[in-house]
Amino acid sequence: LDWRKKHAHRKHFISKQSKEILQAWFDENYEHPYLDDEVEMQRLMDESGLTKKRILNWFRKRRETDLDWRKKHAHRKHHFKQNKEILQAWFDENYEDPYPSNDAMEMQRLM
Repeated sequence: LDWRKKHAHRKHFISKQSKEILQAWFDENYEHPYLDDEVEMQRLMDESGLTKKRILNWFRKRRETDLDWRKKHAHRKHHFKQNKEILQAWFDENYEDPYPSNDAMEMQRLM
């Protein structure tokens, strides 16, 4: 009982190496950062030395943090869609010769 009281407020840190392993997986799977595959889970457990629960908690917290970042940078998605529409419209107008000249590319940059 004394041991539990003494260590009850002790934080359990994840090593830098383990964080780098988890962050690398997160970055590689950014479009769908959910660890659904049991083989991948086992691989991460082996490489990081962490338990399944700790890995799942790390990913949950990382997604929550990233959602905040996505909200702050939501305008980027809008600009991507807008640029895609501009390029598609240009291509539709120039489908016979879809390779823009330097002047045409400069005009697009100014828009």
